Amino acid sequence: MYVICSNRLRIKSLPFEMATHLLLDRKTRFDDSCFSLEFPSFGFKAALPLYLEQRSPLQYGLWLIRSNEGTCIGEIVTKRDESNAIEIGYLIFEQFRKKGYATEAVKMLVDWLKTQKVQNFVAYCDIHNNASQRVLVKNGFTITDRKKMILTFEKGVE
Repeated sequence: MYVICSNRLRIKSLPFEMATHLLLDRKTRFDDSCFSLEFPSFGFKAALPLYLEQRSPLQYGLWLIRSNEGTCIGEIVTKRDESNAIEIGYLIFEQFRKKGYATEAVKMLVDWLKTQKVQNFVAYCDIHNNASQRVLVKNGFTITDRKKMILTFEKGVE
């Protein structure tokens, strides 16, 4: 298990035992104070089988974003794509938005992944999701492609 900390946030890779319980819809096995009604999101839950198959957060990662008080405020899914870049997707639960948490969490995870020798990152964003676009731009991502309503953002190691 990996834990990345800042003054405000803790990002923790999802323990495999918890992933198994979530896959079986048994989230009550864990401390309810760390979960939002929005957790797990559809995308997070859909990623559980691959996460359990890979068993490596550096290949396919599910991450919980918590405040330093322990409140679960969001989630991140990472996966290594065919070009060996790490694709990042994130969600901050509605009641915690507009506080800079997504920007900070993406920065923390990208910085940590760089220490693990990851060189390239990619993220996809709906053309109308201005908040998410700002998160990516603030973290040094640039738009490299547009397909219909989806923007592709990329970042390489400086």
